[in-house]
Amino acid sequence: MKPLILIAALLLASCATRTPTAPLAAEYRGDGFVVAAPKAEGWRVGSAKPEAVVFHKRFSTGNGNDAALVSVGVLAVREAAPAPDALVASVQRLLQQRLSDAQYELIELKVAADTLGEAQCARYDAVQVDRYDADSTELRREYTHQGYFCRHPTLPRWFQTYATTVYPRIQGPPLTSASRTEIAAFFGGVHWSAR
Repeated sequence: MKPLILIAALLLASCATRTPTAPLAAEYRGDGFVVAAPKAEGWRVGSAKPEAVVFHKRFSTGNGNDAALVSVGVLAVREAAPAPDALVASVQRLLQQRLSDAQYELIELKVAADTLGEAQCARYDAVQVDRYDADSTELRREYTHQGYFCRHPTLPRWFQTYATTVYPRIQGPPLTSASRTEIAAFFGGVHWSAR
């Protein structure tokens, strides 16, 4: 299954389960990165492995509709890192392939050169939706993705740092300034390490 779609599926599955949240550690180490845990309340660890650190949180929309679920994380990318001058074009192609298939439709994608700490990156913003199914009675969901694909500053690897929000499409993007602030703080808490 495609990584971003797998993340979205895991997000939706975690909506149905309510487990007590344990206190988060101050930071989590992966192979080549260190990430500070989100400081705001309500975040829980979805995964803390050498190749991926992921956190999840539900945000209430305040209008009675279903809450949005946000996932943020850092993932090691298995494919070889593209050359620095091909990073943006490579990420554009990669996301077009990963975010559009028989089940999901990519409706918006923006990719531009950027940095995250000392790493050269391609920053992206994307929106995808469940494809329309006339026989389905379920609400179509919308997925907003934002993040960075970064070449590690000293290792021959690259990483994806991301935030994905899932919500019923009918209600529109529910993110508040508080949740946007929390996502920006997460990106600011990613640091690259030599191992």
